[in-house]
Amino acid sequence: MNENRVERYFEIKNFRNIGLSKPQCLVLNSSLNKNHLGNVVYLVGPNNSGKSNVLDALELFSMNQISRKDIPDFDEKDPTPELSFVTYENEITIKQTKSLKLQNKSAGFSIKNSEVSYSKDLLPSQEALDFALNVIRFMVQNGHGNLNEYGGIFNAAISTSKYTHNPKVFQDVHKALVTTWGINEYKRFTAYDPTKIEQWIKELTTDENNDIEKTFFDQYAYKLIPNIVRFKNLDIKQTMFIVNSGEIKQSQFLTNLLGSIGYEIDDLISVYSKFNERKTRGTLVNTQQKINELLESVTTRFNKLYFLENKKYRFEIILDPTQVNFQIYLDQLPLNFDSQSTGFKWFFNFYFTLVSQKNLEAGDIIIMDEPATNLHVKGIEELRDFMREYAKKNKFVFVISTHSPFFIDVDYLENVRVVNREGNESVISSKFHVLEKNDIDSLGPIKQALTVGRHILISPIQKTIFVEGLTDYAYLTTFKQHFKIDDIVFLPISGLNDGDKEKSIKTDKDLFEAMLKIEKNPTLLVDADTPGLAVYKRANDKYAGRIDVIKLSDADASFIKIEDLFESGEIGTKTFSDAVTFKNYVVLSKISSKTKERFKKLLEYLRG
Repeated sequence: MNENRVERYFEIKNFRNIGLSKPQCLVLNSSLNKNHLGNVVYLVGPNNSGKSNVLDALELFSMNQISRKDIPDFDEKDPTPELSFVTYENEITIKQTKSLKLQNKSAGFSIKNSEVSYSKDLLPSQEALDFALNVIRFMVQNGHGNLNEYGGIFNAAISTSKYTHNPKVFQDVHKALVTTWGINEYKRFTAYDPTKIEQWIKELTTDENNDIEKTFFDQYAYKLIPNIVRFKNLDIKQTMFIVNSGEIKQSQFLTNLLGSIGYEIDDLISVYSKFNERKTRGTLVNTQQKINELLESVTTRFNKLYFLENKKYRFEIILDPTQVNFQIYLDQLPLNFDSQSTGFKWFFNFYFTLVSQKNLEAGDIIIMDEPATNLHVKGIEELRDFMREYAKKNKFVFVISTHSPFFIDVDYLENVRVVNREGNESVISSKFHVLEKNDIDSLGPIKQALTVGRHILISPIQKTIFVEGLTDYAYLTTFKQHFKIDDIVFLPISGLNDGDKEKSIKTDKDLFEAMLKIEKNPTLLVDADTPGLAVYKRANDKYAGRIDVIKLSDADASFIKIEDLFESGEIGTKTFSDAVTFKNYVVLSKISSKTKERFKKLLEYLRG
């Protein structure tokens, strides 16, 4: 375990071709802070690598629909598929697992830390349930209490034990028992061990203070287990754009459209109801004007995302006495939706379906399989940026499988998850920064997964600067974006010396040789501390003119380590979680002007 590791992740074990040798983890977030949840995770990998199976696993976990067809079909041991949603913080793990064996039961939570290891199921133990059932039988058969209100529940419990597999029914039974006789009635049954009775009472009693989900929500203000939804295209047709006034409620398209601008469908129904009562045409005219004013902001955003430089789409609602009309214009030309390109149709559906979602909350997950395949390059890049900002704003997590290199932003490499085949099984690499000593190219696995050259991910006109690990990468890309600098690219590497002189010399040589294979004349940024100066000297001694090594102190003598550029207390520990959290969610208005000035000075120096 990494010190100070904080994560929300999805664990897959024995599901189809995933997690056979060991469970595979898909990291979703590196912070549990509600304001830090917004994220876009990209699954990349060759065809048939298992990306779609990862998405299916997420969806089936949410739907609780794991089936025998999800058992790996090439394993003679017939292992049980298990899917788990996990939160980990400060060596405390909360995990909810669902498996084929638990399909008819409510899956439990396991909680572990360095001192305690215990489980709490959402259902009490079978012993506690059997005890409660015997109490109910005794009470009913001996005519105790008023059974009028709960008689049906008690009789059902006595005649069958099926309620023990249904948490909702059990909760009703237990509530009825406690309401009718009280908790202390359990203690009358002296044939049972009193210590056992006390334990069963704890299991049977709904104590909100001990409820894991409620405790988590009280602490973090979002649900421990998120909603997981798969984005699906609504097959939109031109005929959907005309809706009879009496059928407004049945129109999913109109519901989505109005939802995207924050206008309730019930309000429009009410407007038509008033119009039909009073026959005042002005009611419809005023409402039409209000809706179209709201549509203007949506139209502006849509045009920016769809990226038309010279022409603009415009959307308009027309409220007639008997029907609602929706019209799309390109400049002043009215369009027939059915005649538009496949790419336009997909993007239109994505935009209005996604933005109108009402049932999503902070921390929820939206999964998408190969989106935007019909969009042009600039459209994909704009969509990528929109989804990232939309996720941040609403605290959602998108999990997207893609073959498109244009979804990958080299300033956000920490969001890429590589799915590959090793033999018969799929493996997930969730942290691109964990690099082997003999592979310093952080783009290597991504290039291989997308089957593209480096020039596709990084423009040849951009200057690439290799930096020492993820934290330096995170800080530098954060300020690069803040200052809107796009002519340099930072890439994290591993392999720099670790203080052992003999080992360092060998490691540096391997590092330098590997860098030269990636770029003809690479640039490396190092700290100006003792190890960094040693790297600088060895590079100049052996690779002068071939590798440009820049020290932080070259930009300013006071810059020794990257942390020196910050004012005290502005950054956390030098860990993956803290670095990613800083990079993706830092509010730069809270960073001091001195820190910004220092980073601007460094960036300007690096640009040359």
